[in-house]
Amino acid sequence: MPKGRCGFSIQFHESGKRHKANVQKRLTDIGRNSYKAQKEQSKVDAEMRKMNDAAMKAYMQDITAGADISSRAALEEQQRAEAAAAAAAVQDAQEAPGPSVGPRVPKKKIGREADPFYIPGDFSDEEGGPSKATAAAIAEAAKQKRIEEISQMGHGSMWVEAESDEGYTYYWNVKTNESIWEPPKEGFMKKAEYEQITQLALQKQEEKLKQEVKYEVENAPEIAARLKREQMSKMFEHNRKIKEEIECATDAKRQRKEEEAILDAAAGPYGRWQTVEHREEKPVDLELPAVPAPLYVPSAQPEVPERRFKEKVITHIPGDEKSALNDGFFKKRKVVRNARQRLDVD
Repeated sequence: MPKGRCGFSIQFHESGKRHKANVQKRLTDIGRNSYKAQKEQSKVDAEMRKMNDAAMKAYMQDITAGADISSRAALEEQQRAEAAAAAAAVQDAQEAPGPSVGPRVPKKKIGREADPFYIPGDFSDEEGGPSKATAAAIAEAAKQKRIEEISQMGHGSMWVEAESDEGYTYYWNVKTNESIWEPPKEGFMKKAEYEQITQLALQKQEEKLKQEVKYEVENAPEIAARLKREQMSKMFEHNRKIKEEIECATDAKRQRKEEEAILDAAAGPYGRWQTVEHREEKPVDLELPAVPAPLYVPSAQPEVPERRFKEKVITHIPGDEKSALNDGFFKKRKVVRNARQRLDVD
């Protein structure tokens, strides 16, 4: 507790409106500063991502141009590793065990790199592309198109022959992921045919991926300019809609004022009658300390002093004049003769 301040004064200060307003203002400032700092950090992160993307594009351009032998060797090694991983995934998917009781889908899934119906694209959440619903719709449409192409190229059936760990042969549909034990009526593809189609799909994917990378590297400025134009057009469209909404609100307000002016003019030269509302002013709380009301006691009026006169009783009246002029009877008053008198007498 600070020296010279009691607990009551501290509590009175903290419960005051001014102190509470200052505390709320301080909290608001802290929240605003935190929001600004977070916004600045987001801008820095976005700039770092742009720098990383630009560096990766430049690196891919150098690899494509073949300026660095080590980079070209690293690219070839990476492509070989991806091809080996895709082949291993296909082999694992084909050798997946079947169900012990009834038909079911194999346990190990085929990776999307080894899927002949996969269309490469930026649909992953980590890469930050379109939304999940849009990506799923695009992938499904591309898969249907690839299914039609493979149907025309190969056997025309979506059923593939597979073998479980126990050595039992079953058949599964690459389109619906359905598995059965009996051979399908519409026919099925052998394991070798499916591997051949898978290799063709992988080659097409690699060629398409190389073409896309080459196109992005060669036309990077044009792509960036197109994206910038799209963003600017979206921003202009958004600003135009906001401006139209503001203009509509302003026009409605102006029209309402004009209608009110017409009604006022039609009511008379002095306008319409308005009801006067008496508003009670709220008392201002000055936060003054509570003071007990004083106790008023009626004061007693002072008594009027009583005048007393001296009385002198004359028992008899003397007969002679000399006795009457005596001090015991009448007191002769002395005349003050201190006034200015005339010096000359006519």
